[in-house]
Amino acid sequence: MRLGYEAADCIVWDVDDEQTDILLATLNRLGGSDVLAKKLRLLERLNKRFGSRELAKLLPQTRKQIERLANLKLPSRPAKIEAGSFANAKVFFLNDQQQGIVEKALTLAGQNSAEKTKAARNAAALTEIAARFLEGWPGNSGKN
Repeated sequence: MRLGYEAADCIVWDVDDEQTDILLATLNRLGGSDVLAKKLRLLERLNKRFGSRELAKLLPQTRKQIERLANLKLPSRPAKIEAGSFANAKVFFLNDQQQGIVEKALTLAGQNSAEKTKAARNAAALTEIAARFLEGWPGNSGKN
């Protein structure tokens, strides 16, 4: 109403609270951003019904990520953090053929990476692939 609309399209899903929590945990990752405190409360509710192995089958996080989040304790007061210090998520879907190509490229590009985790190696490799692509892009003249 504040936007001046008299009607809006909507889809009503007939789901229980448990299914709602699973959908929230999944859909928040696809669009928008997570609020850590809310995400932890959501995982706490889900952990009462499911183990981390079961949740990893239902959610976009791995079992280890779920366990780390479940054991995470929020500080009593927020820390001062620089604006550019957080990683930015990129979520997209690939068919089997595309996934094979991307995995091969990430493996090849990340072979010489000194990064310790697979996620960090993949991020470094994808950045290298993108930079090389941009170097050859017409009209780019080597600028990223």
